[in-house]
Amino acid sequence: MRSVLIPSQQMGRFQQVVQGGLGRVLAKQGRYEEARRVLKESLAKPDRRQRTHALISLGITARGEGKNAEAQEILVRGLAMAEEMGDRPAQSEFLAELGFTAIQHGETTLAQSYFSRA
Repeated sequence: MRSVLIPSQQMGRFQQVVQGGLGRVLAKQGRYEEARRVLKESLAKPDRRQRTHALISLGITARGEGKNAEAQEILVRGLAMAEEMGDRPAQSEFLAELGFTAIQHGETTLAQSYFSRA
């Protein structure tokens, strides 16, 4: 009989996806303070991958609040982490979000640069 228990490593990944997803949902609902609280909890975790995904969501949250400079700073920091870890999917997501942030700030040339690198 197979065990229905989820190994702790997989549970950690599942938890990071759920926490990041919850942060994004709260931000989409305009509940930015709650989103930031959930995402900052993820940033306190020792797992670098979880912190990286939290930074993506935190950057999206800041952009949703109209805080483009803060969003760009968060996303650039996260991109550097993803590059350091060699996490290509996260790098692409950070570059795409940086592109969307540049568009929102009216910087279409910069946006194009980010999108071409994604």
